[in-house]
This record gives sequence, structure tokens and C-alpha cells, in this order.
Amino acid sequence: MNAKQRAIALADQLLSEEGRFKNINSAHASYVFSPDDYSEGEATEHMQRKIYALQSDPELKRLIESFSLPLFDAKYEKMILELLNAKEITHRHLILAVLSAFLCPLRQRVGSCFATAPAIIVHEEQPRQFLRDLKDLLYTGKLTRVMVGVEYTVPISPTAGPTSGLASGPASGPGELGDEHLFLKVWEYSIASFVDVKTEFSRWNLYESLGLHHGEKGGIGELMYSYLEQSLAQTNDDLSKTQQDYEIAFDQVRSVEARLKNAATESEIRRLKTEHQARSYHFSALENQRSALSEKSHHIANFFSFLIDQFIERFQEQFQEIYDARMQEILPNAYDDAPAGFRLLYKHGRTHVGSWSFIYNAEEYVQALKEFFRSIEHPMQEACEWSQGKEEISHFITRIIHHVATEEFLTSSFYRMAKAHKVPMQNIPLEQMEKKPWAYTSGGTLTTLLKTYFKREGSFSSEARWVESPQDLLIFLLDTLKTLAPKVTDPFGKDPKKRMLMTSPTHVFSLLPGHDLFKRGWEDPGFTYTWVRDKILKPRRAFYSAITLAPHEQHLLLEELDITQRTQIPLTLSEFRSSLPQDPNIDAKLFELLPLITPAQADELYLAFDLKARPPSKPLFRRHLHDEILSHYEIANEDMHEKVARLMEERNLAPPRPLIFADTNWPTFYFSFVVNPASGVIELWRTDKIGLTGAPMSDWGPYLDGTSKHPWRLFLRPHEYVSPL
Repeated sequence: MNAKQRAIALADQLLSEEGRFKNINSAHASYVFSPDDYSEGEATEHMQRKIYALQSDPELKRLIESFSLPLFDAKYEKMILELLNAKEITHRHLILAVLSAFLCPLRQRVGSCFATAPAIIVHEEQPRQFLRDLKDLLYTGKLTRVMVGVEYTVPISPTAGPTSGLASGPASGPGELGDEHLFLKVWEYSIASFVDVKTEFSRWNLYESLGLHHGEKGGIGELMYSYLEQSLAQTNDDLSKTQQDYEIAFDQVRSVEARLKNAATESEIRRLKTEHQARSYHFSALENQRSALSEKSHHIANFFSFLIDQFIERFQEQFQEIYDARMQEILPNAYDDAPAGFRLLYKHGRTHVGSWSFIYNAEEYVQALKEFFRSIEHPMQEACEWSQGKEEISHFITRIIHHVATEEFLTSSFYRMAKAHKVPMQNIPLEQMEKKPWAYTSGGTLTTLLKTYFKREGSFSSEARWVESPQDLLIFLLDTLKTLAPKVTDPFGKDPKKRMLMTSPTHVFSLLPGHDLFKRGWEDPGFTYTWVRDKILKPRRAFYSAITLAPHEQHLLLEELDITQRTQIPLTLSEFRSSLPQDPNIDAKLFELLPLITPAQADELYLAFDLKARPPSKPLFRRHLHDEILSHYEIANEDMHEKVARLMEERNLAPPRPLIFADTNWPTFYFSFVVNPASGVIELWRTDKIGLTGAPMSDWGPYLDGTSKHPWRLFLRPHEYVSPL
């Protein structure tokens, strides 16, 4: 039973038939064991903490029970049916779904660490905010933050993960998301849209794709500008000719007036008056024509700016670029931050979030643009104070609608994308390009998400450094924590699960200052290097240097490593390792397997756990013995994985535990400092919570050996990323 299923089962036990809490004060979560799940205790302890929060904070129970049907959109009710594998929605189903989301641990599945790490902190440490967010999503279809008078709104995520979609109802069948809780993932991915909030349209992907600047070949701007340029040239030419005629007419009027003064006869005076009247009418007509052309020239000269301003304003009202977890075109290393995928959304001029459309291909992109331009024609005419401009707007809208449907416009849009993102155009079908007018990948900005989601106006306190070795990183973290004021560090002493945001050059995750050995390191008043040497390096080096492998023991190890190699003499662990290929997976297996435990040592361990069965009569590696003992347990009130691991460590049947210092966000693993069994050097690894399994973070070598100058960063004051209630 995975964590989601356990959360649903536990929530079911805590609710009455009416969907209200029952027996909450006596509730608890038991440890359920499976042979390969060494991090299972984390899910149980998470649920225990959540139960305690419900017992101690009546507001949480009130918030959960306040959810009611109907929801903002029927698709969200379908989401609940999918989650619970039910056929008909009831009030209890809704409360069960909300409560199980509250109880279920949140873990990262795709490359959204910039959102997952903050979301884990909110879900773990700010549960009221999580429930309020969930209510906003289910009843309004969006999350809204107001900062310095500016409103930032993101709609509910169109997807709960790479294999599901909510834009037109759930696309995945029951169970397809495995350990994913639909409510948790939709909430997390909705938060992710805050990572790329852009107040200026010129920074939008859409702005670049449209080509609104007049110099962008094939763009809308070039189309309008070239027409206006021709129109302005023709108008100015007409104005120049009219000016010449005007000056001639002026001279003619003056000439008639001079002759009229010198007229000698009545008949001549009448004739000249008639001529003067005709000349004056002609002059007045030319003067009016000149004024009209001058005014037209002025309006044409400024019309391009008017049109662009109108377009920009209305594009921002009708379109939005939203995080889409299904966009995984670039697959990163598992522990790197994948480029965030953003998809264009068209609102159709409607306020109902459920009626908005996500754009997935060129046809939908062009159709959305055509619909958009048709819809803004009359509002733009109303905003235009130039009477002739109202007719010009109709002309332009017609030309633009025709233009966006051409191959020239679409192709040039991809060229503009490549130019804007500084990537080369590839000789592949356009829709296979990574940067599309309607969808693109971006690294996103963590601080943008934090500032917007947590409504923080100021900057975040942080400390950053590039490192030259894993030991350098460890000392940097310990020294930094030592410099913090007690009001910052005291909460970590009280709660080992309390988190601080941290980033590597490619990943966002949570530091765990209060975790076990790590906490002892920054609390130690002495020199940090001395503590690392004496408390971390020496004990682990001593453990592994004491291992000498007899030929038959080497043979057993080689079988586990699936390596064929002859061995005839005893070897130290270092000597044995140097004879093997340079593969980090081998280091991981040595860490997991060693030491080799005799039947007598195994027998003593069985007796310590009062197990009736007898242990195997042959030597066992520590991982195998651990598994043998745990196979006798299915359920308990304590974490037997942890208990077995610590007793084996105490009896020198396992190496000293890794120095766990951070949560990776990903299922199962923590970031740890491990002394390599063969080299005796501190390395950065990912390990499970008990230190039984792990692997070196070898892909991060450039960020740990000084090759890369990109820094590691620690966000120093957790109160700066707390949601104001």
C-alpha cells in the first residue's frame, strides 16, 4: 500500500458517515513494512504529525469540514471520483479527498523542484494556508495574490502530472498516477505558475512569437507598419501637393485683392469681387484639405503606437502563460531542475476558468489568435478617438486575421522564438521544436515564485558560495548556521523536521538543520573542520579500514557486483576496490553490503529482537541481514527499519550512519554526506532515511569540485517565506 492509499485509508477511519471527524483524539498511524521500502517510516511519521496537528489545532478541522458541494467545475468532482475510485460524488467523498490530501506526503515527480520545495514547506509547516489554497482552487479555479496593489492570478493547473490532464476532464484512469495524490499535485503545479509571473508583456513568449516590433520580419508589427508607412508617405505626398496649391491660391487671392483696390469702374469691381469670392472659396477648401491631411498624417504617425498599446493591453487580458507539468521535452538528470514547461492559455473573453483553453498545437494557436482579433475589433474602435481610424482598425483586423493563418507567419514565429531564446533553428518539423509560440521551457525564477506566493515585497536573506569539494560544502553549511541568531535556529532544535530552502546550481530543495548529526555539527562550539574530522571522517575511515577481505569474501562480493574476477589473497577494502572498474554504482553496492556478518553475529541480533526463527547458517552482508530481520514484521508501533539499522550500527555490524542534511524532494532519498568505503573521502550522496541504501551524486561533480562557479545558496530566514494569513 503506497502513501496515497494509506492516507485515503487513514482519512476514511477518521470520518463519520456524514463526513465529520470522529475519534480524532485517539487516532494514530502505525508503521507498515514492506521488504524494499526503507523510507516507509517517513510516510507514517508524516501522518502522525498531521494527526497531532488536527488534535491540537481546531481551526484545521473546521477548515476541512467547511468544504462542501458543488465545486466550481464538474471536472473537479470527476477528479475526486478518480482519486477514490468511486462512481457517484457525495459530501463525504469531498471531505475524504481533502483530508487525505492533508495527510498524504508531497513528493516531487517531475522537474518542478522550484515549486515542490516551497510547496512541501507550506504543506508541512503552514497547513492552514494549504487548505485555503485548496479551497480557492476548488471553488474559484484559481489562486490570487495581491502585492503592492498589483493582482497576480494563476488558474488551476491543467494537469496533475505527465500522464493526466484536467483541461477537459481527467485523462488518466484510476491508479495511473500511482503514488500521486491528485489534489496535492494540482495544487503544487498551480503554485508553479507563479514562478514565471511577468508584469511586462514584452517579456512574454507570446510577445516574441507575434513579432509586434516593426522590424520583425513576417510579424504582425511589420505588416501594420509597412502599410502605415505607405499610407503616411502617400498622405504626406498629398499634403505636399496641397500645400503647393494652397500657396498658389493664397497668392491668387492676394492678387485679386490688390487689383480690386485699383479698380476704376463698377463693372470691373463686380467682376473682381466675383473672382475674389471664387478664389477665396478655393483657398478655404485647400486650407481645410491641408488641415485634414496634416491631421491625418499626425494620426497615422501615432496610429502604430496606439494599435500596439491596444494589442498589448488586450493580449494580457485574454492570454496567460501557465506551468504545465506534462511538458517534459528535455529530460534532466533525476536530481536536477528540469526546465519548467509553460503553455499558452486563451480565455475567450470569459471569467469562468473552466471555459479557458490551453493551446497544444499550431492549429489551436492560429485559431485562438483569429478569434482574439475578431473579438477586439469593436472595443478598439470604441477606444479610438480618430474617426477615420475606426475604419482603419477594421481594415487592419481583417489583414491580421488573414496574415496569422499564413505559413509565413507561423514559420517566422518559430524563427523569432529561436532568436529570443538564443537557440539555433533545427532542421526538424516545426512542432518538434522545443521553443514553440504556444509552449516553451524556461528555468523559471525561484525568487519570483517566493515573492508572489508569499506576498513579500523585499528581498530574501540568503548566503551563497561556490564550493571546491563536498567537505567544503559541509563546512560552509555548518559555519553559516553557526552565525545565525538563536531566534532563527532555536525552532530547529525543537523540531528536526523544520526546513530551510536551499538551492544547488541546478536544484531547489530543503535543508534540515535539526536533523540528528547535522544539528550536532552546527551546535558544536569548536572549530567546524575539527568536528568534521573527529566526528565524521575518523570513525568512518576506521570502520572501513578495519575490513580485510579473505578470498572467499571477495568472491561473494564479486558475485553481488556481477563481476567475474579471480582472487587468491586477502585484500584490504581499498586494495579490493582499486582492482574494480571506476563505476559509482560499485561504490553504492559496497556501501550497502558491507560488512560481511558471521552466523554467530547474526544469531545474536536475532536474539536481540526475540525472533523465534533461526538466521541463515552462512555469512550475510549487512543489507541482506537487515532484510531477513524485517521480513518477520508487517506492522508495528515503531519504525523497525530504523531500530534494526541503529542496533546494527551500535554492534559494529554496519558503518556509522550518513550525515543527512537535506530532503531531496524526491521519494525515498535524502541528501547526505557519506565517507566513501574505499577512498575514505567525504562525498555527497543520496541515501534513504536510515542510511542503508544510497548512491554518489556523481553527476553533480562540476558543482562540487570547483569546476563550476555557480553557487549553492541557503535562504537564511524561514519567516520570510511564510504566507501571511
